[in-house]
Amino acid sequence: MRYVNQLAAGRFLLDDAMHAILLMCTLLDNWENLVMILTTSCEEENLSLKVVKTSILNEESRRKKKGDVSQSESNVAQ
Repeated sequence: MRYVNQLAAGRFLLDDAMHAILLMCTLLDNWENLVMILTTSCEEENLSLKVVKTSILNEESRRKKKGDVSQSESNVAQ
């Protein structure tokens, strides 16, 4: 989100979908499946930051339960 803040400070107006896309671009490679699911499932409707954040938190929770998340990955949604 640091980049979003930098863009906002430069007076760039970003809509909700652009925020969502930027957030997905900052995810590590092992989140690629989630990004693909989100981008294909949201073709019919607008992609929103709320949907992306919720999906990331849900996936992170699922990975923690399975023991698939390292400490550095667990901070991705923060």
